[in-house]
Amino acid sequence: MRENMIKSCDVRICAGGKLAGYKGIMPGVLEEILIAAKLGLPIYLLGGFGGLTSKVCEVITTGNVPEELTLQWQIENNAGYKKMLDFADMQSSSYTVDYTKSMNIIKKLDFRNGLSKEENIRLFRSHYVDEAVFLVLKGLKAIY
Repeated sequence: MRENMIKSCDVRICAGGKLAGYKGIMPGVLEEILIAAKLGLPIYLLGGFGGLTSKVCEVITTGNVPEELTLQWQIENNAGYKKMLDFADMQSSSYTVDYTKSMNIIKKLDFRNGLSKEENIRLFRSHYVDEAVFLVLKGLKAIY
């Protein structure tokens, strides 16, 4: 479902996102970022508003993976998650989750968003909606 939805988009803008308590094979925002990256879509990450997006921004800026973005943390903090992963793995290998591989993709993310490295870092850290909107619009203007 997410892949079909993202295929019909021109860009992906992410903010917030659940770290636990989601319904699916991995946190939804993480899955959306990975799909957008695979499709080569421009990506804007508004990390200053917390949630999973802020953890992804942390991976990009520091190279360190927060515990919340590890399989072990996900298993320990999501009731029934391990059982669901085991069931999904029995159904098809296409449902396998590899957090290490996902974090390596995140570390090498090509944003293709028209912003400089410094502007993306500002976007990752800004707590101000107007600044985030300004940066996204600046990036969009540069690529379209």
